[in-house]
Amino acid sequence: MSAPARVRRPGWALASLLVGSAVLAIDLAATTFYGAGPAELVGRMVVLVVSLPMIAWYFADRVARRSLEREHAIVERQEALLQNASDMILIVDHGVVSYQSPSLESLLGYGSGELLGRGVETLVSTDDAANLSELLADLEPGGRTHLECQVRHRDGRLLPVDLAATLGDGPAVGGVVLTMHDVSKWKELEQELTRQAFHDPLTSLPNRELFIDRLEHALARRRRHAKGVAVLFLDLDDFKTVNDSLGHAEGDNLIRQVASRLAGTVRPGDTAARLGGDEFALLLEDVDLEQATGVAERVLAELESPFDLGDRSLLVGASMGIALSSAELITATDMLRAADIAMYETKGAGKGSYQVFEPAMHQATTERLRLGADLRGAVERGEFVVHYQPTVDLATQSVVGMEALARWAHPERGLLSPAEFIPLAEHSGLIVPLGQQVLKEACLQARAWLDARPDRPISISVNLSGIQLQDSGLVAAVSLALEESELPPELLMLEMTESVLASDDAHILRRLRQLKGLGVRLAIDDFGTGYSSLSYLRSFPIDVVKIDRSFVEGIANGREEAALVRAIVRLAHGLKLKTVAEGVETEGQARRLRTAGCDSAQGFFFARPLDAREASAHLLGNTTIDLWVGYTGPELEVVRSVVHDFETRHPSIRVELVGGIYDDKIISAMREGQPPTVISSFESDNFGFYAAKGALVDLGPYLDRDGIDDGTFAEATVPYTRYEGRRWALPMLADAYGLYWNRAHFAEAGLSGPPRTIGELTEYAKRLTRRKADGSLAVVGFNPIFGFYENAVANVGHLFGARWTDDAGRSTLASDPAWSKMLRWQRSLVDWYGYDDLMRFQAEVGGEFSAGNAFQAERLAMCLDGEWRLAFIAASKSRVDFGTAPLPVDEERTELYGSGFINGTIVGMPANAPHPEEGWQLVRYLTTDDAALSKLATGLRNIPSTQTSLGWSDPARDARFATFVEIFRHPRSSSPQITAVGVEYQNRFAEFAARWQSGQVRDLRRGLREVDQTINAQIWEAAGLSAAARASGSRGSGRGVARRKLTARPTV
Repeated sequence: MSAPARVRRPGWALASLLVGSAVLAIDLAATTFYGAGPAELVGRMVVLVVSLPMIAWYFADRVARRSLEREHAIVERQEALLQNASDMILIVDHGVVSYQSPSLESLLGYGSGELLGRGVETLVSTDDAANLSELLADLEPGGRTHLECQVRHRDGRLLPVDLAATLGDGPAVGGVVLTMHDVSKWKELEQELTRQAFHDPLTSLPNRELFIDRLEHALARRRRHAKGVAVLFLDLDDFKTVNDSLGHAEGDNLIRQVASRLAGTVRPGDTAARLGGDEFALLLEDVDLEQATGVAERVLAELESPFDLGDRSLLVGASMGIALSSAELITATDMLRAADIAMYETKGAGKGSYQVFEPAMHQATTERLRLGADLRGAVERGEFVVHYQPTVDLATQSVVGMEALARWAHPERGLLSPAEFIPLAEHSGLIVPLGQQVLKEACLQARAWLDARPDRPISISVNLSGIQLQDSGLVAAVSLALEESELPPELLMLEMTESVLASDDAHILRRLRQLKGLGVRLAIDDFGTGYSSLSYLRSFPIDVVKIDRSFVEGIANGREEAALVRAIVRLAHGLKLKTVAEGVETEGQARRLRTAGCDSAQGFFFARPLDAREASAHLLGNTTIDLWVGYTGPELEVVRSVVHDFETRHPSIRVELVGGIYDDKIISAMREGQPPTVISSFESDNFGFYAAKGALVDLGPYLDRDGIDDGTFAEATVPYTRYEGRRWALPMLADAYGLYWNRAHFAEAGLSGPPRTIGELTEYAKRLTRRKADGSLAVVGFNPIFGFYENAVANVGHLFGARWTDDAGRSTLASDPAWSKMLRWQRSLVDWYGYDDLMRFQAEVGGEFSAGNAFQAERLAMCLDGEWRLAFIAASKSRVDFGTAPLPVDEERTELYGSGFINGTIVGMPANAPHPEEGWQLVRYLTTDDAALSKLATGLRNIPSTQTSLGWSDPARDARFATFVEIFRHPRSSSPQITAVGVEYQNRFAEFAARWQSGQVRDLRRGLREVDQTINAQIWEAAGLSAAARASGSRGSGRGVARRKLTARPTV
């Protein structure tokens, strides 16, 4: 632009004005002095004509001068603006630069006037030159248009700009004005946001969205060019174990290393992506099956090398599924689903490999649907458990709260994390009843902790999903949980994520205010994970802000992260909110958080999520007591469930439950002075013997102290568990009833005492046997048709010295002559009864009972578990009398014998056991608590010992006989597994024994040898030994394996 014209000096105009003024003044004075005549008037007119042009010229010159001054100021201001403008301005005349603003020097490096005379196309990138020429050619006067292009820096770099082109109406500008705004930072931000939206933040790999987009484009290209596309779906094996054992920081480290290796295995045009968690996917274009499997093998080989996790090396395998594009797999969703299904097939086949998708693999999808179906039943069956993670005050390092976390104890798949079932629960609507279960259990547990430490109350946190918050019954459910648990409402904190609050739902706001009205506290979980609006911190009734682990991870190493956490803490404290940091895994993180002013924290550094018992121990410390029971298998799990309930009610007591304990082990422990705190016995007579010797604690004082009425226990068990005025045991379940007998009872049957030998037993059985008038059996004194799955060795085998297995865990049927001897004795007794008569009797009176027992409605003789038992009913008497036992209650009083049958259901406390008060609490719970007895009676299919607990009513005219009927309707309900090789072994021998007893086996020794060979083959197979090892009879490491797998042991 040209400089403004010089302004003329005002000297001449001022002189002219002064002269004119003087002439007028003189004329006016003369006229006034002499008077005015015609000549004077003409003169004045002449003066006026002469003076007026000079005056007019003066004022015109003055106006012009001021206008020029303003124009000069404007020009100077414009030049200053152009000199300092952030935008770049060019004036282009016929494609040639005629003006450049000074800003081009600072932004593009071009000096003043350096671009003048150059074609404007040379300033933009090659790709944009044609677009710019077209834009300038089409521009009309007064028009304005925009173009995003790249301009060339003097050093050759290209910068993105937003170019605005304007063609003015007048000729003053002399061309098109191009205004260019530098958008580099915006482009960088846009690229970063795009990268974040389509890339995984942990690994920087493409995420699921970008992977699907690229897959869709690849499939589209395949349709045009017939090129094959493959998707490889990869899932790390047992990654959850790594996370649980090493912590999330090490888990993230491992994920990053896996991603790096995967990225190095694919070609430049292919894609490696992280789909989430420990799931990755590879997209391969223009490949066939052989090439795809080759990549899979290369990936698996790459992952075989150990991963360096600081102070340890870790081997991690992976399972892969491969899907190839085909006529059936035509969409990205189809391809990804197929590869996912194939991956699950790989996991089912043993992991660490790959499978190629086949249409038949849709069964895997069905399994997932089955998991969804299992979910509904799981809620109804109460399969969900609650774990607790402590929250620690950073200032005092004390536990101030627990967060309740749901886990699914799936009967087949084990303990499942929320990620595996919460989406299913939300999709199916089961999240509401599941959430209510978790809330109720958490409140009950919190109440138990409050009772245990009333001077140091802690809060309990429960997570709520968006679906739960929209449920109209939520407030009522929370109120009910508080009422039933009697938990103070201020100790309950309900957590919800930012996304729920960011929805700006008026119903949710109203519901939260209703919850606040109950007195509970509210918290925002995962604060800072993507929702930048902070308005809800003021509009919602929030009490606590939980800082997401993503902010905590880098706080020990980065100033920016520390500053961000401090800002969040200051913001929260400014709003009078407490802060809790999540995911704290190192001491450095905890220290920085404390410095930043954070109130409390939780994470693996303090404690991992704990089950209720572990959480109680962490919070309270506890006393550990031992409970020995004879139950095994599913029945032991029933007892374990009852014990878990006890620990929930008594969080300061921890119970170590040991199953498969029989009387020989109890007796041995008592003799050696190292008994457990509480014992449950299968052998009534041994219990009675040690009670008489003072080896058991008298429970009478405890009963009196706690006001427990002895009459609440079933009549049948009362005399059985008393001796000389002392109460040495209580019935957990009353399978049957027991009485003490003396020699007079045997005399009634013509006997001097209980039989001690096989000969006496045979004679006893025959003398007790009664036949009807038609010769058929009416009472069987001893039934030799044993159910060999549980009774043979326990009842009579020890009298012959028979054993199921040798020291290596192999069958001894053929090698041990005791078996042949025992079977021949049984066969002789069967022949004496008559096989057909015995089977008919059993069918008539014992069809619903085990083969080891014979019943008649009014007369009874049976073989019982334990060493052996004989019982009979004398129907002519006014009361039912039965029972003998081979051992006396007191060796010094041989006339008194213990009798009756209580199978694993009485409990007592050894006199010299530790922690008697805690032991009594457990005994009392197992024998008097309605909920415990109800669960035991249902799970063990037995009769509760406390008649009032289940509203007892006589199911038959004789309640005691009805008790027998109920027990033996489920003959295996309370019997221990007494062999070392399992039910299959026992059932196999039971089949052989039945054939032998019925006369179908001609050669006993050969038959036993065949059974022996079959059983041993199964044992070897179970032990995992090779055919060569079996052939050579190797007893190397396989022997140890066999014993470990097959030998029955106590379960802790």
